[in-house]
Amino acid sequence: MLKQVFAAIAICSVFASAAYAQSNVVTFTQQDLAGLMASACGPQGVPAKDVHLHRNAAGNMLYIVAEGLFEALIYPQQQMCNPLAKETLNLWRNASDGAVISQLVKRYDGERLLMQGSTDGINGQHFDISSGGQYFVVSHGDVSSVSPVDRPYMRTVELQMDARRIFQREGGLLVVGSNKTSNKLEAVPVSLESGTAVAGTPIAVPGVPAGVMVLDYNAKSDELLLGGLGAGGVTSFAVANLSTGQANLVADAKPGAETALFIADAFLYTKLSGKPAPAGMGTAPVTPGAPAPSATPAPAKKRMGLNPLGWFGRN
Repeated sequence: MLKQVFAAIAICSVFASAAYAQSNVVTFTQQDLAGLMASACGPQGVPAKDVHLHRNAAGNMLYIVAEGLFEALIYPQQQMCNPLAKETLNLWRNASDGAVISQLVKRYDGERLLMQGSTDGINGQHFDISSGGQYFVVSHGDVSSVSPVDRPYMRTVELQMDARRIFQREGGLLVVGSNKTSNKLEAVPVSLESGTAVAGTPIAVPGVPAGVMVLDYNAKSDELLLGGLGAGGVTSFAVANLSTGQANLVADAKPGAETALFIADAFLYTKLSGKPAPAGMGTAPVTPGAPAPSATPAPAKKRMGLNPLGWFGRN
């Protein structure tokens, strides 16, 4: 189901501390994702691959992107479905009003990241947008760059790593990826002050080699959610705390689960997991979802339509 391939490591032996159930982790099987997509978009044409799972910054809305087909938005009490252009491979929404801020599309001879100010798209090997929707990271292999979404061609920071994910955190950003020289998974804090970005000392994720899948980040607890394929072909999940250096397996993953997310909203947690929400889990106001795109796209400064070729007046 996942487009990326989990590293073939025995993650159960990497994390040697006692296993426990992380309170707000929800794991998903292929059947779970298919059911969520069908609930929003109908049972016809639910894909078996090339599906990307995102959550909003508040943790109370999921959006599932089926490449070139549709986007399913899942709220605690309702679902929505948006059709996608055939060229659209993935998309990201911002934290303020849920508007689409960037799309990964098929263009020219490969894949390009489109956003305001990048008419021809950004080229690279891997892309990710921060949970707040303000910064993005592009991996070029051994070197990666971080740029603001509103100035996509300005590289504010370059990192000596193969970055895969970028997250908002207190005081700045966290970029996570593989250091091929050390063969370790690393997290690099990036501070943002007075319009400048400064990369801090890389944090080696405890006991984790390069190539492990980075699924999510909990800024409040400074924890990464990781996934890897064990020797028996079963995906395991672990939570690594960057502040304490401790890592623990997620013990209550669903059998056959292939991906996972941190979910902060009690109602959405219950809907997705089928279990009562842990004690103390609150709810957050739901950011209004973007409606299905109209035939005439709104001006780019206000909201981008879901047809990437329409953002820049292309046919």
